[in-house]
Amino acid sequence: MALVMCLNSMAQNLILNPGFENDIADWYMNIGTDGASANYTIESIGSPEGNKHFKCEVQTLGKNEYSLQLRGKQFAVDETHQYRLTFKAKSETSGAVLKVYIQVKKFMAKPFTLSDSWAVYSHEFFPNEPSKQIKFNFKALANYYIDDVTVEDITQPVSTFNTPPSCVITTPHVNAYYKTGSAVTINAYSTDIGGSGLAGSVSKVEFFIDDQKIGESAAASNNTYTIVWNPNKTGEFRITAKAIDNLGKSFTSAGVLISIGTENAGKIGLSAGKGKYLGNVVRNTGVEPTFTDFWNGVTSGNGGKWITVERTRDVMNWDMADEAYNLAKNNHLPYRYHTLAWGQQYPTWITTLNPSDFQEELEEFIKSAAQRYKYVDQVDVINEGLPGHQEDTKYFINGLGGAGVSGYDWAVWLFKKARQYFPNSKLVLNDFGLVNNTSNIREQQSLLKVLRDSALIDGIGAQSHTTDLTAMNPKDLKNNLDLMSISGVPIYITEMDMQGVNTDEESQLTSYQNLFPVLWEHPGVAGITLWGYIYGDMWKPDAGLIYINGTERPCMVWLKNYLGKQKDLGYPLIGDHTTSAAEIQHVKGYFEMYPNPSNGELFLQNTSANNLRITIYDVYGRLVDHFNLQSNSNVKHNLLKGVYFVNVDNHDTFKVLVISTIR
Repeated sequence: MALVMCLNSMAQNLILNPGFENDIADWYMNIGTDGASANYTIESIGSPEGNKHFKCEVQTLGKNEYSLQLRGKQFAVDETHQYRLTFKAKSETSGAVLKVYIQVKKFMAKPFTLSDSWAVYSHEFFPNEPSKQIKFNFKALANYYIDDVTVEDITQPVSTFNTPPSCVITTPHVNAYYKTGSAVTINAYSTDIGGSGLAGSVSKVEFFIDDQKIGESAAASNNTYTIVWNPNKTGEFRITAKAIDNLGKSFTSAGVLISIGTENAGKIGLSAGKGKYLGNVVRNTGVEPTFTDFWNGVTSGNGGKWITVERTRDVMNWDMADEAYNLAKNNHLPYRYHTLAWGQQYPTWITTLNPSDFQEELEEFIKSAAQRYKYVDQVDVINEGLPGHQEDTKYFINGLGGAGVSGYDWAVWLFKKARQYFPNSKLVLNDFGLVNNTSNIREQQSLLKVLRDSALIDGIGAQSHTTDLTAMNPKDLKNNLDLMSISGVPIYITEMDMQGVNTDEESQLTSYQNLFPVLWEHPGVAGITLWGYIYGDMWKPDAGLIYINGTERPCMVWLKNYLGKQKDLGYPLIGDHTTSAAEIQHVKGYFEMYPNPSNGELFLQNTSANNLRITIYDVYGRLVDHFNLQSNSNVKHNLLKGVYFVNVDNHDTFKVLVISTIR
């Protein structure tokens, strides 16, 4: 089935007087008052198109890159469409930089390095405002020549191709653990949007354990289909889900490996039981002793990058990645692999490889990572691949087949290899500048459409560093998350930090209070990873949540309180929920505990004929008290405000919420 790839050959040029045949009409020439000087002329000899072209002879540069500028008239655009700027240019001396602004108010720019002969230059973009204007900025002491300026709408017509539905298991995560007999909630995020064709609908999602169907769901809440599985035996199991659309086309999710055992499930991190993971990064300095007190997802900041692993060709060092992975594996936490392809921090020896050798070496790296790390929940397949984000992405583009027929053949190669070697991991396209930039979102969606058509993408990774987030307002953030969601796959916040507008405790707290709930509560966001938490020991040092002496900054105090108030859903990382006294009496006839929630006084009653051993832990797993509760007796226990776990005879564990303290 072929996609409709042809463009409208009769597309209108939005630039007036594009070839300067009417001299300088509809163009404005600017010379700043900061010492800049230049001669602007229209020449009629040697034009590559028509009879005339524009010339700028730079004599003196100003203080700003826009001091010498040629501007066209504004033109209206559709922010949902894609456009292509094309122009012919040269400079008297090869190497002069011409920077083109495509903006009225919202910044958008692209630099071009010119040769000394006429050549065609182009740039495709999604507008981030309703009107645009082309502005040529002359940045070198050189003679510049420009002709035949074109801006055209290149939005592709809707295809009749039926994109397969998406299907991504967001709960449980890979490497999750449950005690036998527990109820395992399985959530599958599924849509029939985001591809190149017409949007459809999902008819149903079927669920499988080790390829054996256990049930199906035809009703979704916020694109999430749910089933509950009650395992009655121990071992490792592979969960999959298959979505079927209204035309009968189907797609089966990546697998999720979980284990069932006889021990109680552990409670780890601030968001345990709150429906989503809240993870963090392991930095080069190693695992922080308090990591599992707060976080329940793991990423190695640098350990999985190609340069870290294989700085010398065919000599691999996984030590740094091993440390982070083992933290996740041993504590049954989700692990994010960061990253397979990045146009930064790559081995320098790849720059001289021919395409065949490049592909062989990159495939070897991907295969080695997958073989070493079995329990990977998500893989950042491409990091910062948006045009203009990392110049050296060109090595991956050139080495993997370039644009090709799809426009993104190089990226398709990467995702196909990742799917081949990571069949039980979610594949993510990760980048910065998404949560705050609609143009970047739409640019990313061009690639996402290709990957959706091929059923190769499972998530959008939005880094969400302080440079993207801090200055945003909640409404714009939600709107941009909504826009990302039309790609039809979950959103993962992958590298979040916020230092506040004024880089102080007060403004950081304000940023968290205003923006974190928008991210956490958005139905399209499946989980959040912070990019550090110790003040001064982060990529953005002032974005820390805790000082090195353990003192919590106000935003951390707020974050703990906010998450504590979220509804307890029983996942991730704990299979229980806050249970009322009536429920306990019904389920466990030998033991009663009430009230729950408690105002500080907790009553425990043994209604059995045997003595019971009672052990109470706080939310961090620290022992609060332990004692014997005699047969047919009761006791009152006073507790401070917080969350506690009451274990009975090393067998059953109940959670209790103390909302106030008796004075």
